Amino acid sequence: MLLSFIPYIGVVLASVGKGWALTPFPVAFTLQYYERVIVETPKYIVNSFLYSGIAVALCIAVGVPIAWLLARSTVPGRGALDAVNTLILAIPGTAIGIAYLRAFHFELPGFDRGLTSFWIIMPLVLAVRRLPYTVRGAYASLSLVHRSMEEAAASVGATGLRSFRDITLPLIWKGVLVGSLFSFMTSLQEASAVLFLALGGWESITNGIFAFYIAGSANEAAALGVILILVAAVTTIVVNWIADARMGGVFG
Repeated sequence: MLLSFIPYIGVVLASVGKGWALTPFPVAFTLQYYERVIVETPKYIVNSFLYSGIAVALCIAVGVPIAWLLARSTVPGRGALDAVNTLILAIPGTAIGIAYLRAFHFELPGFDRGLTSFWIIMPLVLAVRRLPYTVRGAYASLSLVHRSMEEAAASVGATGLRSFRDITLPLIWKGVLVGSLFSFMTSLQEASAVLFLALGGWESITNGIFAFYIAGSANEAAALGVILILVAAVTTIVVNWIADARMGGVFG
């Protein structure tokens, strides 16, 4: 475990070190690399949080109804729906990125451009990639809510929507929130799918890391990497605090 943290230490030192060549540690320390990525080129961070936030909202809007269908309904095709939702995790991000380029490059009705020419394609692909986490979090929480509670509400005249709003949702919000936070954290770290779709001005943090590194600015790339590490660490702490258990248990 201690050995696995050595790369993290190296990234942190690279983000604040100057003159680090043929020496065990940097000869000087500075925060100028953070200033460059946060103040001078903030688009990477702003875009990442914007895309991930929209993706999480889409995951909740689509994932919670899917979880309810899987846990509560008897409609035909539930097994296929669950399989398709889970299959998303088996498809490599690069394959999804290329598929989106080929599938949505045609001109949209009323527009002279395809969907890939609009920045909304970025949060859309992130939402598709992270939808299974939100579905599994909501499904695990629904599995813990006994049907008799909803049936009792229905027996006194509550509609299905009101029963869900007043009974089910207050009991499952932790699972939905945990799944959403996990989706948010992993969306920030997505690199493979967005690499093919990002146009000029659309770049996220992972695109920025790649751009800085190939330009010879490894210190700025390391600074963006540290920001991702910190966000992931904080999100993990919040997730475990909300779930009050191991994260794996949240997803059943």
